[in-house]
Amino acid sequence: MPTTRPQFASFWRGTLSPFEQACLRSFVNDGNHITLYSYEPLAGVPDGVATADARDIAPEASASRFLYKGKADLSHFSDYFRYNLSMKSDSIWIDTDLLLVAPFPTDLPATIVAKESDTLICPAILRLERGDPRLPQLVAATEGKMDRNLVWAETGPKLMTTVFDGDAIMRQALPPRMFFPIPHEEFWRAFVPAERDWCERTTQGAVGVHLWNNIVTALGYWKALAPPVGSYLHHRFGQDGSLDLFAGCYPANVMERMVENYRFRLNGEGVGFGAIVRQALPSIKRSWRYRFGD
Repeated sequence: MPTTRPQFASFWRGTLSPFEQACLRSFVNDGNHITLYSYEPLAGVPDGVATADARDIAPEASASRFLYKGKADLSHFSDYFRYNLSMKSDSIWIDTDLLLVAPFPTDLPATIVAKESDTLICPAILRLERGDPRLPQLVAATEGKMDRNLVWAETGPKLMTTVFDGDAIMRQALPPRMFFPIPHEEFWRAFVPAERDWCERTTQGAVGVHLWNNIVTALGYWKALAPPVGSYLHHRFGQDGSLDLFAGCYPANVMERMVENYRFRLNGEGVGFGAIVRQALPSIKRSWRYRFGD
């Protein structure tokens, strides 16, 4: 008998950068059906990705009711959205920074939860079984956190393990090596050519690689440019035929300096943003002229 392919879904607001486009394309290339929900028309949706009205899943007004540092926060809203998605469909939620690197298994259980480490789960990929009586409780508990300042991740794994049996979730969760082989503190290795061998070894046997978009943003990465030639991500994007999405590539020395600066900042030091800009700007201008002209 033919095996039913899983259905995937995600949410986006605004314009998709080449970075997100490349991740979505990796699922399309595997022959999967993926739906991208939004409250308004989207620009930059890859061929093969369907779009749908997010109002079918959650009211538009709810997107502005989850607050972090006093401002509406889409990260916390996306938790609410993915829980509602599980209530209303059998689709598997994926974050738009999850890169598929191997055929997606067709024999996973109805509930799909994955660990990012031995002690933490991460909802970058998630499906909670439709019909589970605890799912409406989870949605209601998330709604109870609207209109007040939240602690980071308060609506995500912390809440899930409160409403559900935390020990049971951890026992059934997929191991980190399947979707989180590169831990968040090592995210930078995927962008640095000298670290490609490490990445190849670390991702061996993985199905997907979560790229930690929030940390990549903190790095100051301009997602119109592909990672440097020779890096793990450049190689993966090339295999998927996605390098054409980008205006050019980061020079390896610029990326190494950006990573160095980011890691120093974590320790309270700094190389200096101005120095990075002075190095990067000429290369970025050349890439831009090459792709788009003067």
